[in-house]
Amino acid sequence: MIVGMDKVSGSWTFDGVNYDTCIVAYDSNFYNKTTKESLFNDNACIYVNSKTKQFCIPAYGFTSEKGESVLYASDDDSVLTYRAPLNGTTEINTDASNIVNLHSYRGITPEDVSVTATDADGSTHDFLSECKLRSSDSNYYGTGSAFHLEKTKRSNGFDFYLKGKGYRVEVSQYPQGGSMSSPYDKRTYDVGTKCKVDITGDSISYTNTDTASLPLEFSMAYDEGNYNFSPLNAAKVTFDVAPNQTITITKKDTGFALTTNMETVVTINPEYNDDAINAFEGSEHDFVQYVTAYYLRFVMESNAMVNYNMEKKCSELSFDFNNDGVYDESPIAGDADCNGVPYEINDIYWTMRQIADQLTRGDGNPIVRNITLIPGWPIEQFAEQLVKDGVLTDSAEFLSLCKSGTSFSEFYSVQDVLNSRNVSQRRYVLEGYLAPDTYEIYIGATASEIIRKLITQTERVFSVACEDRAEEMGYTMDEILTLASMIEKEASKADFTKVSAVFHNRLKAGMKLQSDVTIHYITGVRKMSLTGSDLALDSLYNTYQVTGLPLGPICAPSADAINAALYPDETFVAENYLYFCATSPESTELHFSRTLQEHEQAVAIYAPLWQQYDKERGIE
Repeated sequence: MIVGMDKVSGSWTFDGVNYDTCIVAYDSNFYNKTTKESLFNDNACIYVNSKTKQFCIPAYGFTSEKGESVLYASDDDSVLTYRAPLNGTTEINTDASNIVNLHSYRGITPEDVSVTATDADGSTHDFLSECKLRSSDSNYYGTGSAFHLEKTKRSNGFDFYLKGKGYRVEVSQYPQGGSMSSPYDKRTYDVGTKCKVDITGDSISYTNTDTASLPLEFSMAYDEGNYNFSPLNAAKVTFDVAPNQTITITKKDTGFALTTNMETVVTINPEYNDDAINAFEGSEHDFVQYVTAYYLRFVMESNAMVNYNMEKKCSELSFDFNNDGVYDESPIAGDADCNGVPYEINDIYWTMRQIADQLTRGDGNPIVRNITLIPGWPIEQFAEQLVKDGVLTDSAEFLSLCKSGTSFSEFYSVQDVLNSRNVSQRRYVLEGYLAPDTYEIYIGATASEIIRKLITQTERVFSVACEDRAEEMGYTMDEILTLASMIEKEASKADFTKVSAVFHNRLKAGMKLQSDVTIHYITGVRKMSLTGSDLALDSLYNTYQVTGLPLGPICAPSADAINAALYPDETFVAENYLYFCATSPESTELHFSRTLQEHEQAVAIYAPLWQQYDKERGIE
C-alpha cells in the first residue's frame, strides 16, 4: 500500500512516456531496517499524464500501459492500520467492502475457469471479463458479495483470495513454490485437478470435481487483535482432498470452523516472519514456543473448531460429533503427554495424534506414516524404504511406474523428460523427479499416488525462479536436475557450489565431466578407486565416455543441490577451476585444482588412501 502525501506538477519521462503530475508518496516497502523509519524514494511515487490518464510507479515497473490498475484509492486515513489496508475489528464485514483477487498463471482463459461475483443486491458480474484476463487481477466489491470459481480443465494454476474487514482467506490450486507474501513466485502449473470454489460471507469452500486427489492449501490471515493470533501473519491449513470431497473453512468469533463431507488429514501451521518475531512481546524462544503451541495435525471425520486460548497459552480443538452445529464444551487441550503439567507446548501435538488414531482406527494403529526419503538416494532406495516402512507391500509396481513414467504425463516436468533425448535408454524415466523430503503417507496408498505426491513436491522445489534461471543459463529443467544429482553425490553441502563451478567450467570448455559418481550409478558399487574397465563402460551415463551431461539424473537431488547447479561459486567460475578430487576417505573435504598438473599432484597424495579403503571393504 502506498500513502500519497502531496501532488506536484512537472515533467518526467519513464520508458518513453511523458508524465506531468506526480503524486508524492511514501511506500511502506522503503524503510530503514534498523530504525524502522520510512524512507522517501522518488521512483515509488505515482506519475500521471493528466491528458491521457496514463500512470506508472517506476520502482516496480508498474504502468497502466501494461494493463495494471489501481486497486483502491481513498482520502480516508481511518483505513490505515499497522498490518492491513483495512481496519480490523471483532465485528465482521460491517463497514468494509471486500477485495477479491485472482492470480491466474500464464494465460488462464474462460475455457479453463469461470469466476462470477454476486453483490448483496443479487446482481452478478463476470469476474474474468472485468479483470480483462490478466495474469494477476483484483476487483473491489461491496459488503455481502459472494464469489464462485469453477475450474473445468486441467491446465494452469490459480490463487484466489478474499480480503475483508479484519481477515483474509486464500485458496491455492496448486501453484508450486512461493507464498502468500510472494504470490508471483509461484509456478504456473497445477497437479491437474478440476474444482469448484465458493466464497460467501466469512466462509470459503473447495470441492474437488475430478477423479484424482490433490493437496490443497487454505490460508487465513487476520488483522491485529482478531482471535488473539497476533503476531502471527496467517494460519495455513493443508488438506489432501479426495474426489467429490468438499472442504469448508468458516470464520467464527473465536477461531475458524472446519467442515468436510469425508475423512481427511488436516495440518494447521502458523505463518510468520522476522517482523512478527520483532513485534512479539517476549524473547525469540518464547515466540517459538508460542508458535509451536498453535501447530496442529489431526484426522477429521467430524466438524471441527480451531482456536487459540490466550489464557492457557495453547491451541484448542473442538469437535461437533453429531453435526448439530454445537461444538464440544470441553475442547481438546491439556496434559496429553501425562507429565503432570497441563497445557504445555507439546501437549496439543500429542493429543492430536491420539485423537487421529482413535477416530480412524479402533485398534490404535495409525492410518498415516511419516516417511523420510533422503537426498542422494536413487529410485531403488526410495522403493526399498517405502516397503521397509510398511507403506508398500513390495516395490515392483513402484519401480515399473518410475521406469516408464508415462502414467504421469499430466505433470509438465514429466512431459519434458518424456520428450527428451534417448529417454527409452534411461534406467528410470523418473530418476531425479521424486523429491527427497519427509512425507505423511496413508497406509494403503497406491504406488501411483505416492509417486504423484513426490513429483508434486519436485515441481514445488523447482520454482518459476529456478525455471527462469535455467533458461537464462541455456539449460532445461532436466539438465539442471541431472547436474544437481551429480553435485549431490559428489560433495557435502559446503562444497556444492564449488563442484557446480567445476562442472560448469568443464561444460563450457567442451571437456568431459569425468564424474566418478556416474560410474557408481552404472555399476551400483561406490568405490573410491576406479579401474580402466570402469572408465570404459559403454553407457550414456558414463561421463568418462560421453561429452557433456550424462543421460539423465542419477539420484534425487536436494533443493540445495539444485540451487548450486543454478548458482555455481562465482569465484571458482572466474578463476576457472577444472578439477577436484576426494581427500581422506574419512573426510568429506574435497581438493580443488585449476590445472591438470595440480590435480595429478593431489591424486598422487590421496590415491593410496582410496585404494586401501576399497581393499578393506573388499571392493575391487
